[in-house]
Amino acid sequence: MKITLSPNAGRSRQTGVSLLEVLIAILILSFGMLGMLGLIINSYKLTSSSNYRTIAAQQAYSMADTLRSNVLILAKFQNPSGSTTANCLKSAGCTSDEMYVTDFAMWSARLASMLPAGAGTVCSDATPNDGVPGAWACDAVAANPTGPFVVKVCWIEGQSWQVTTANDGTKTSDWECVRTNL
Repeated sequence: MKITLSPNAGRSRQTGVSLLEVLIAILILSFGMLGMLGLIINSYKLTSSSNYRTIAAQQAYSMADTLRSNVLILAKFQNPSGSTTANCLKSAGCTSDEMYVTDFAMWSARLASMLPAGAGTVCSDATPNDGVPGAWACDAVAANPTGPFVVKVCWIEGQSWQVTTANDGTKTSDWECVRTNL
């Protein structure tokens, strides 16, 4: 009696199934890794936003403390502008008018360097929760301001994907603002 073995005898008909299982496992793992990457990127964005908000609050409080230290110059801080006076930074000194302009100019420079498109103002404003740089919506300058004095600090929050392009080609973005009443 002769036993003949076929070439496929003893082999399972499941050839290549383990390779397919490995490929599916790699696919599932890669989707999981992409989800983790999305979480990390979103976490980074929120951390950046929190950092800017902290810087803005610190700078607003810094200017508020500067104004509280000399309440007599508060009325001069109605939408101030100007540049740094060199003598204010030297032992020669400067006048109080030059000093408040220098303080504001240095504060504005810090805002511009620490926040994306950072800007700020100090003004009397009965409705302090409105306005953006260029259109602060402060009350009119008056000898006796009616509203409380407010320190407003604004910056552009976000990335290029948050910028909106209008039909005329101008780009706009949402401003984030921190306001501190004096």
